[in-house]
Amino acid sequence: LMLKRAERQSGDEAATSYLAAADAFRKTGALEQALLCEDQAFERAPENDAAFEAKRARAAHDVRQLSELLYE
Repeated sequence: LMLKRAERQSGDEAATSYLAAADAFRKTGALEQALLCEDQAFERAPENDAAFEAKRARAAHDVRQLSELLYE
């Protein structure tokens, strides 16, 4: 339900919904789906602090990924 809502929204609202969906997927053990939702949250609203932090946390151990993220 959260994922469908996020798909219809834009900007910060979409990012918030995608991050809520990511949390729900993570709680059920669907890590790949959670990561995809976090990616979508950042794509829809890179200015959203929570979406940026989720993306940055995953890139923290990969210098190339982190530099690409910071460039965006």
